[in-house]
Amino acid sequence: MAFILLCIAAPQASALIIGEFRVRGPSGANDEFIKLYNETAAPLTVVATGTGTGYGVAASDGVLRCSVPNGTVIPAHGHYLCTNSGAYSIGGYPAGNGTTATGDATYVTDIPDNAGIALFSSNTPAEFLLANRLDAVGSTSEANTLYKEGTGYSALTPFSINYSFTRDICGKQGAIASFTACATTGVAIDTNNNATDFYFVDTNGTSAGAGQRLGAPSPSNLSSPVIGSIVSPALLDPCVAAPAPPNSVRDLTSDPANNSTFGTLDVRRTFTNTSGGNLTRLRFKIIDLTTFPAPSGIADLRPRTSSSVVVTVDRAPCGSGTSNVTVEGTTLEQPPSQPNGGGFNSTMSVGAVSLGTPLAAGASIDVRFLLGIQQTGSYRLGIVIEGLPQGGGVFEVVGCTDGCPLVQSIVRADADPTVAASVNYTVTFTTPVTGVDASDFVLTSTGTIAGASVTGVSGAGAVYTVTVNTGTGSGTLRLDVNDDNTINAGGSLLGGPTVGDGNFTTGAFYTITRGVGPISNIPTLSEYAMMLLGLALMGSVWLQRKRGNLR
Repeated sequence: MAFILLCIAAPQASALIIGEFRVRGPSGANDEFIKLYNETAAPLTVVATGTGTGYGVAASDGVLRCSVPNGTVIPAHGHYLCTNSGAYSIGGYPAGNGTTATGDATYVTDIPDNAGIALFSSNTPAEFLLANRLDAVGSTSEANTLYKEGTGYSALTPFSINYSFTRDICGKQGAIASFTACATTGVAIDTNNNATDFYFVDTNGTSAGAGQRLGAPSPSNLSSPVIGSIVSPALLDPCVAAPAPPNSVRDLTSDPANNSTFGTLDVRRTFTNTSGGNLTRLRFKIIDLTTFPAPSGIADLRPRTSSSVVVTVDRAPCGSGTSNVTVEGTTLEQPPSQPNGGGFNSTMSVGAVSLGTPLAAGASIDVRFLLGIQQTGSYRLGIVIEGLPQGGGVFEVVGCTDGCPLVQSIVRADADPTVAASVNYTVTFTTPVTGVDASDFVLTSTGTIAGASVTGVSGAGAVYTVTVNTGTGSGTLRLDVNDDNTINAGGSLLGGPTVGDGNFTTGAFYTITRGVGPISNIPTLSEYAMMLLGLALMGSVWLQRKRGNLR
């Protein structure tokens, strides 16, 4: 009997992956680009396999679109850009110092809508094999599995709009209403599943079939800023809380023309260059944001260009370190034009850092991020820091555009101590709120109390009455607020956007004094009277017998 051993080669693990792409744009079907990304912290030198003279990028028709020549050095966390020379329309997007996002390589043959794209370790078409595949991305409608990973991204209805599919850097697939922290330190995620590794953005928040979120393409080439870990963020004024001025400033002035119908939120931070060398470029890519189309209660923020301002800060030693500092503005980088304001994948640059005015090693710079507000509520902003020759990590901010409501107090509304079967608490919030019900409260007890429960909630505005069945036994009984993000004030969630950040566990407690048994075992006044009468009769009989009157 003969045995045949079949060896199936697995695809290569690669430092170079597809970071962002589109196969159509406002200039039509040829308005395309493919951005490759070195996901490692070391430079990558291209060396092809087989007969190739470089790496190859091909579409699922098997036709080579562009090559990355042997010997090309792609910086750590850097990029290589392939563009369709027939109609690529955003070559003016800023890249390095004095350069723009023109293609490092070009091609002329259109990639069909929803077709798959693959990066191979050879640019020889005969070697476009799974064993040589470094990465791939394609839609659910792509039949050739060599040109996609997993089930693929959701296929698009073709619109000639300024869109792109960008690789997730936060770990939340571009979820607008999710308030969990980013799961990465700024490195693009590659789980070999296109459906979760990429998400769709465009400058109009279009519903094209692959998820709807406001954002912008950000093509990058060999000269573009990169991500690293050498810029450290800190509060502009460390002597006050993050939501307080001058760290965060809320302006209620309506400015609809600049996507700020409900005013602006101005977030300020200090960034320190810890790289050991000069930084000649500094910009910030938005990787997490509450924006259009935000549901009710979630803020709709629109990043916008800002100018430099002079503000007063208090720095160590607090109370005696007051000074005036210049907080540098940031520029929303265009093209593409972003008439609705910035969003996911948009970048904001600091013009004060350049070849002529570098940020020296160890030096700090104060920066502001101006956000237009189109809907108030709880917000989240996540940014990854890019720079030349290196960038930084992830910087995140959460809060409420108009202040988060809080529990001000929980006090007793009845006498204490008590043997009552039911008691009331008065719960007061810092501002009128809605969504308050029994599920928002829990009871904390000591002693032998058992079976206590919340039986009713009444009230409105900022003051509510909570009725509690005290159960059985004796001890203390305290009412707490368990924040599950259902209590809100005009969309701003209790305590902030995260479940549990509005918990309150320091309210007053009742002392329940029933003894060891339930209240029904305590004799009533009439029962005491009958007992006394019985004792009196027994005493009378005993006395009569002693005197001999009874036998």
